[in-house]
Amino acid sequence: MKDKIFTTILTLVLLFVVALSSFNIQMIQGAQLRNDSVSKFRMEYIKASRGLIFDRNGKPLVQNKSSFTLYLEPLVISDYNQLKASITSIETSEIEYIDKKYNEVLDIQKFNNGLVGNDKKNEKIIPDRILIDKNFNNPIFITQYLSDPSRYKGLRLEEESQRVYLQKELTAHLIGYTGEVVDEINLGYRPNTEIGKAGVELSYDSLLRGNDGKVSVDTDTQKRNIESSPVNGKNLYLSVDIDIQKSLYDILKSGMEEYKATGAAGLLQDVNTGEVLAYISLPSYDDNLFVGGIGNNDFDKLNKDPNSPMLDRIIDGTYPPGSDFKLNTATALLETGSITKDTMFPTGGLFKFGDVTFRDFSNINQGTLDVVGGLCRSSNIFFMKSTLQMDDYTKGLAINKIIEYGSRYGLGKKTGIDMPEGYPGYISSPSIKKELTGEEWLTGDLLNASIGQGYTLLSPIQVQTMVTAIANGGNVLQPRVVMATNDSLEDSTKTKTSPIIRNSINVSKNTLDIIKEGMYCGVHTGIIQDMNSSFVQVAAKSGTAEFGAPDPATGAYPNRHGWVTGYFPYDNPKYSFTLLLEKGGSSGNTVKVARKFIDWLYKDYKINEKIK
Repeated sequence: MKDKIFTTILTLVLLFVVALSSFNIQMIQGAQLRNDSVSKFRMEYIKASRGLIFDRNGKPLVQNKSSFTLYLEPLVISDYNQLKASITSIETSEIEYIDKKYNEVLDIQKFNNGLVGNDKKNEKIIPDRILIDKNFNNPIFITQYLSDPSRYKGLRLEEESQRVYLQKELTAHLIGYTGEVVDEINLGYRPNTEIGKAGVELSYDSLLRGNDGKVSVDTDTQKRNIESSPVNGKNLYLSVDIDIQKSLYDILKSGMEEYKATGAAGLLQDVNTGEVLAYISLPSYDDNLFVGGIGNNDFDKLNKDPNSPMLDRIIDGTYPPGSDFKLNTATALLETGSITKDTMFPTGGLFKFGDVTFRDFSNINQGTLDVVGGLCRSSNIFFMKSTLQMDDYTKGLAINKIIEYGSRYGLGKKTGIDMPEGYPGYISSPSIKKELTGEEWLTGDLLNASIGQGYTLLSPIQVQTMVTAIANGGNVLQPRVVMATNDSLEDSTKTKTSPIIRNSINVSKNTLDIIKEGMYCGVHTGIIQDMNSSFVQVAAKSGTAEFGAPDPATGAYPNRHGWVTGYFPYDNPKYSFTLLLEKGGSSGNTVKVARKFIDWLYKDYKINEKIK
């Protein structure tokens, strides 16, 4: 009986052991096997070649050069010590960096292994690829690796391309630069993806970047199966002419140094298409510093420079526009019917309003002026008295009308330029004053607003958009720096961009003709005769924007930005321009710089022959 009981118990024990073993194989080891099955294949990517960038005449501005990139692939490492022993030809500093990255992976693994139950949802992802060196330049190791990559399981060396910015400072703000994803990782980019970070590299990134190809790799056999081929990025043809760009850069930089300006901006644009022919912001920087990742010292130097070389003053800089803004005020005065071309006001050099005395340039008595003369002589007093009359005529709505017509011109808002446009600034208003100072709006604020002072801040591209609309008869065009794209250098077919009219300012031809006459008068008999070129008839408006605190003794403002904006030829407008010297003194300084540039366009470059 005892033997029978023993046999029964033994049988039950054996059945339990078999069942437990089966459970272990099916459930526990099975899970591991499934994980191994999932990780048996990994996805690799064949990087698409980034599109090139040319000027409007096909001159190369950006090239791609071949380089090697070294990656650590921690998930395929079977013996790290063996791997480390095989890479003695790599520099010690890089081996130490590989150690650091591999130890970070071990820390993640240790963290994940310590999680149980619901905490498993907090597992950290181990990257399948970690960048070690974007510009790996070790001929010995490269030769060793290429002869037998299997010796270095866990390291991957890939031949890639790096950007070369041929014009450096000359086009840095326009073209920008690329870099690897950081904050953008949550937008769906893969780690180590190279994307545009500034300029057209950023705004046209999706076209330039193309689409990477995909390769499925069997981690056991290393067999590779191409799932999709890469599609290279498109090439860009900018509207900018690099010869014009260089001339404006040199002339503007020289003027900046001569007049001790802290910065400068310059634009030349086609008034009928919106195409930008020259785009300069100073000081500038060498965008090649960012290729492969900028070093901390270089970045700190750029970032801490008090003159802000990284700032694109054309689209991100905002300044009081000074008397350039009188073009907008004149529009509001005429369109509301507050004045006509024949309305006259005495100026006298000084204008006392309440406890404040306003002045014309150098307190000069300009005599009795109409609106053409007011623009020609840039009389503050004419525009202040006219604006007071508009306030009466519109029953206290003068500032609303100034804002309304400014908005039609695109002032105080983004222009839509195909660049990463920044903060748009604003036109002075009761709400802006309240927001900035907490104080109520006064009539004196209205007078300052009428001449582009007070709280108004505009970017050079906005002033440029306004003068372009005046020149072409009232169309506010979207400024464009890219005029065409194509798929490859072998493909001569280009997809051209078309002019985009954002809106019409919807003012009468008579109003625009009066404003143009005032601008022409200013150059030929008025306050900016230094703008009078021997080669072409120019119409322009200058502006000296005062800011900061006045001198207590004289009442003069020591800090001034110098502006000039205009177009040419006067009788058949083709090109518009805007130049700014930041803290460059009187606008007369900027006018002289602009004159040199326009003379060069006709005398040396012969723009009529080269650009049709």
